Amino acid sequence: MKNWLILLIGFLIVIVGTNKVFAASSITNGITVSPAIQQIALSKNQTTANFKVEVINNTTNQQFITASTQDFTYLNQNGAVSFFTGTTNINDTHGLVNFISIGLPEVALAPHQSKVIPISIANANKLSDGGHYVAIVFKAYPQNIKKANFAIVQAVSSLVFLSTYGGGTQNLSLDTEIISSIDLNLPRQIVTVMGNSGNTQTTPRGYIQILNPEGNLISQTQINVFSSLILPQSKRLLTDSLNPARRFLWPGFYTIKIFYNHDGQTNFSVYQKKIFVITEPFLIFIIVIIVVLIGWFIRRKKK
Repeated sequence: MKNWLILLIGFLIVIVGTNKVFAASSITNGITVSPAIQQIALSKNQTTANFKVEVINNTTNQQFITASTQDFTYLNQNGAVSFFTGTTNINDTHGLVNFISIGLPEVALAPHQSKVIPISIANANKLSDGGHYVAIVFKAYPQNIKKANFAIVQAVSSLVFLSTYGGGTQNLSLDTEIISSIDLNLPRQIVTVMGNSGNTQTTPRGYIQILNPEGNLISQTQINVFSSLILPQSKRLLTDSLNPARRFLWPGFYTIKIFYNHDGQTNFSVYQKKIFVITEPFLIFIIVIIVVLIGWFIRRKKK
């Protein structure tokens, strides 16, 4: 009876453990902007550039919107942005604040109304070679009154990335890989840290493969499916998910290959690592055999 109870509890644990929990769908409130990211590539002898950002009031109240510009940099490898304030960006060679003008810096939006804000870049020929970026920051107030009367306001931003014509360099490297050398299963996620030592923001591309001990492909995924950018002289942590292999896995040495490059490149750099996979079924089988042998040895000794 006791053995059946243990088996039943184990079965329930397995069933409960495999159930998936889905988060509730999110509801958009406040103000939003579109697009969230702008990418601009200057052509030869181009001195100006124009683009637009749409700001949307998703609330049931009128909102007074102000638009401004701020230079920024990465705060950490996860892609969080840190805005420069005051004169902290005075020597920033990648800033765009001094080259941006907003055509409509203030606008009142009725409930569920949107407005397209024209923005222009001037004197682009004076920009240093490489990548430049700026945030167009939109702040919302319940009505047309001064900022000082409100301690908390909502702010959203559209990030603008500009590349000059020629002179830009994108040097992508795989700085760190976080892969175990031995595991019970094949990895479901590959975590890497990509570095950009060039002077232009870059988008990592490529794919990841897992080969079995015989060298056959059993799993593959694309790198950076969300097209995350890496700023010049920065690093970015990327997490890529892999589909589980659909066949029984024998224990042995499996090979992980990472093929990576950046936009505009045709050749791939390749990193590979071998991991020893024990596999859970095989480990359980070995444990059962050991337990049976121990039991047999104890019984024999008693006799």
